[in-house]
Amino acid sequence: MTRWSIAMTAAGVVVGAALFAQPAADGRCFELRTYTVTPGKMDILNRRFEDHSIRLFRKHGIDVIAFWTPADRPNTLVYMLAHKSCEAAPSGWKAFFDDPEWIAARDASEKDGPLVSKVEKTFMRPTSYSPLK
Repeated sequence: MTRWSIAMTAAGVVVGAALFAQPAADGRCFELRTYTVTPGKMDILNRRFEDHSIRLFRKHGIDVIAFWTPADRPNTLVYMLAHKSCEAAPSGWKAFFDDPEWIAARDASEKDGPLVSKVEKTFMRPTSYSPLK
């Protein structure tokens, strides 16, 4: 598992460099992301994913696995993505964040303030016995 740092700034999202302690492995690397959503902004965030983010993830080689809203945490969105490898994740994210369509969608959706106050993410490699690889 590899953890990354992420900072939300007025100019957007800055992804910290990741150091991968494990050697490159065959197969996908999964990324679990948990967003603490600004109160009253969940509908706007969901529309941004539906209308823009999912398609742009795919455009930049990031596979969408699933999205969840925890029953006991109403201002939380959890989702899972997959990358070709953990080493490929930074370039996929850079391409996504640099995409002019993403920048326009983010800016339009956040005209009244940020949608997310906290982002947590964990990168994971499947075990040999995992049914999802």
